[in-house]
Amino acid sequence: GLVYTEEVVSIAHEEAYQENAMAVLTCSADCVTPGRKVTLSEVATRLTWPVVHVFIPLLFLMHEGHLEIHQDTFFGEVYIEPNPATYAAIRNATGSGMI
Repeated sequence: GLVYTEEVVSIAHEEAYQENAMAVLTCSADCVTPGRKVTLSEVATRLTWPVVHVFIPLLFLMHEGHLEIHQDTFFGEVYIEPNPATYAAIRNATGSGMI
């Protein structure tokens, strides 16, 4: 059947969504280095998740202002650009190294 926006949003607020979103955000933060773009496929590979299981949390994280995503070409690689404040907070919370 059809999936309505309300259903998607209600799913987004479940605990599993929050855990998945945090895993995606943390993994993305761990991949960030100066002058290097983080990709959707890299995060999916590191998490050993199907790409769509990473992409959907990315959309919500982008909507919440934690990151930006873009493609250079249609059907090309999806690039993840951090919101510096969000990534700094994650690095401080997880004890990861400096960017």
